[in-house]
Formats: sequence, structure tokens, C-alpha cells
Amino acid sequence: MMKQIFALVFCILGLLGIPQKAVGQDQTLLEERTAILTRIQKEANRFVLNSAERKRLSEQHRFPLALSLNHQRTAVFQYMDGAGQPVYYTTYNVNAAQTTGASSMQAGGEFDLDLRGRGMVVGIYDQTRPKANHREFGNRVTQIDGSTEILSNHATHVTGTLLAAGINSNARGMANEATGWAFNWDGDVSKMIQNGYDPDLRPGGHLISNHSYGNLVGWYQHANGNWAWAGNESINNREDYRFGFYTSKSQQIDDLAFAKPFYTIV
Repeated sequence: MMKQIFALVFCILGLLGIPQKAVGQDQTLLEERTAILTRIQKEANRFVLNSAERKRLSEQHRFPLALSLNHQRTAVFQYMDGAGQPVYYTTYNVNAAQTTGASSMQAGGEFDLDLRGRGMVVGIYDQTRPKANHREFGNRVTQIDGSTEILSNHATHVTGTLLAAGINSNARGMANEATGWAFNWDGDVSKMIQNGYDPDLRPGGHLISNHSYGNLVGWYQHANGNWAWAGNESINNREDYRFGFYTSKSQQIDDLAFAKPFYTIV
């Protein structure tokens, strides 16, 4: 398993070591890809709710806008799924990133590849926003969506894992000279369509984006230690069908990856 993870990171960082260049596309293919992206954008709009709409739905259906979870995590209501149930986003553990062996491919690493990510743009989608002026980032991180929400330790940690310069040698990022574009997780698919790299439609976009979050499913633990069920009790009160379930949003992300073949979503 570690060899597979290592190989994946090797490929990703290999891409980060190559400057972004525009590559012309066949006109017919370009028109088809544009049509797909336009369709996805329309479909994605139903997953984008403003604060007033979220509050209205919360009050109407009597569920909380946010949940306080264990390990100082929070789950935040995003939209209603096809079954009329609230969907919450929560952060994923990022400690596993430290086991990828990325240092082996950086300057001074055992493979002597000197991969730094220079000239590359990386998208960081996460809870609220990272501390963009952290000393490890210099002036390389910009909050593209203009979020002014409270800073997120998780988003800052993820950004550091990807981009930290290495002032603290133990905290050097995978692509420590790359530029970071930060976005909160609201309306993520729409933002990915607008900002993901495309040689014709968005040549200056981010070539790769990281998403260390996902839906709250199954059993979860509150900050007070009590356990609660996030599944749809009208379907099953012990097994959450959403584990591995291919949703309409899953299809949107697949279609996006197809329509932007040079853009990698992690």
C-alpha cells in the first residue's frame, strides 16, 4: 500500500516540477468540453446556498447549521441531498500526509530530483481559510474567493503540508515553491470549474487541487463525547447508504475531470 501511495505522490510532484504551459486543443473537442462545463455549472448551482437560504432550511426542517465534533472539529451544513436530508461538510485528518515520503523527491532527498513546484499553481479547498501570511508561505498564498471568515487551523495545516517553504525544516511542504490559491469549501465544484487549469479556457488556473474534507456520514462523536447518527433513519438507522454512494455531485466531479483532462483533483 505504501508503494502505491508513494508512486501516486511521485507522479503528482513530478507534475509540479514541470512549468504550466498552454497546449492547443482540437476545436470540436474544445466545444464539447465547454458544453460539458456549462452543464455542470448549471447543475452545481443547486449545491450553492447563501447564509439566508441555509438558515431558512435549518429552521424549516429543524436541524442545526453546524455540529461540534470530537477533536475540535466542526461539521457545517452545505445543502440538501436528493432525499431531502441535510449534507454536512467536515474536515479529514491530514496526518497521513506526513507518511508520503515526499522529502525523498525534494532538494537533498535520496532521489536527488529537487522537485519544488516552482511556477505551478495549487488550489487549496478547505474549511474557511488558511493563514495566508504565515511565515512559511511568504507571499505565495492568496484567498481567491475573498473569504474573510475566521482562520482555520486545518486549512493552514493542509496549506503547509503542500506549500511550506521549510523555514522549519521539519515542516517543508511537498511543493515548497509553488503558488497557492485558497478557497473555502462553499460551492466547491463551481469554483473548480472557474479556476481549474485548462490549456484553452483557463491557462493560468491551478493544475492540481487538494480537498481534505468530505460529507459527515454514519456514526459521529459530538464534542461532549456522545455518539449520534448522521444517516437517514427513514432508510436505515444502522447502516448509512452514503458510504461509497455515487451521488449527482460525484458525477459532476467525474464530468469535470473529463472536461478538464489536464487538471488533477485530489
